[in-house]
Amino acid sequence: MISYVVAAHNSVGVIEDTVARICEKLRSLETIFEIVIVENGSTDNTYETVKSMAAETREIVVCVSEKGLGNAFRTGILLSKGDLVVATADDLPFGFSDLDYVLGLGQRPDITIGSKAHSDSKVQRNPKRTIASLGLRLMRFLVLRIKIGDTQGTFLMNGAVARQLAKECSQGGYVFTTELSFLAIRHGIQILEVPVALSDEVRPSTVRIVRDSIKMIRGMLEIRRTHGKSVQ
Repeated sequence: MISYVVAAHNSVGVIEDTVARICEKLRSLETIFEIVIVENGSTDNTYETVKSMAAETREIVVCVSEKGLGNAFRTGILLSKGDLVVATADDLPFGFSDLDYVLGLGQRPDITIGSKAHSDSKVQRNPKRTIASLGLRLMRFLVLRIKIGDTQGTFLMNGAVARQLAKECSQGGYVFTTELSFLAIRHGIQILEVPVALSDEVRPSTVRIVRDSIKMIRGMLEIRRTHGKSVQ
């Protein structure tokens, strides 16, 4: 069983297409699946939209969390039932390039990250975003000793492992997946970064480089205070 956990915030413009694409893909694989949509603090009609979709499609599960990507992912992961859990954004930024790669592996690690930092990834970014990403990668190493290139990509996880780690996570914002990665390494859980291709349908980023980078660095420091300063 595959569980797609989709964090939905002000997603009216993309969520219906995203769900339709996931349903089409997973039905083509002839697998049992669920789509857990987590509405988190939207100011548009996202909740009403996804509830209407759930009434028409039995595989859709709708829940609500506090505002914040981490809160949404944690809520959805804990509610999921799948053997494979995929945590992704509401516009499927990498399409299914990440899922196809993982399903093609002979033996899957417990956690796979669809990583923009992978040398084979096809992702075009403006220079400011590239510099900011490199800076955050350096901070992850300096603060947490994490050597992963991209902790903000799609996470494809063994369901039991994902649910156990989610119980231990406390971050409610963008650094939730960094915290999850940190804890996974602490537990000796294997993490593999795989290449992705940025979808043509991805919506413009709402990330504000300076403001959100500062928030992420603060989150890293909170992770270190909560769990300890090293993964070693």
